[in-house]
Amino acid sequence: MNAIDVLRSLYAVSGSALVLAYVPQFVTVWKCRDGARGVSLVTWGAWCAAAVVSFLYACCVVQDRSYGMVTGGSAIGCFAVTGLATLKRVRHRRGMPASAA
Repeated sequence: MNAIDVLRSLYAVSGSALVLAYVPQFVTVWKCRDGARGVSLVTWGAWCAAAVVSFLYACCVVQDRSYGMVTGGSAIGCFAVTGLATLKRVRHRRGMPASAA
């Protein structure tokens, strides 16, 4: 196994860990009772946009399946957190119960 193979393996492992790292943030937002006011939708929206660009770059330019899977998983995580936070915010403003998210 050469250095490139090691780096590919490390990328796959760290990329998978990155995707799993969205779970605690999602759970935290899920439990929010204040409309997820502590979550910056602008920041998370920017991360979503960057994740989509990274995914497209991985698929269209680099054409690397592993890179595409990691960036695609990251995009899904970003959109899950951002979408849930947005839903929580809207429901909170409408006076709907926090548990209804």
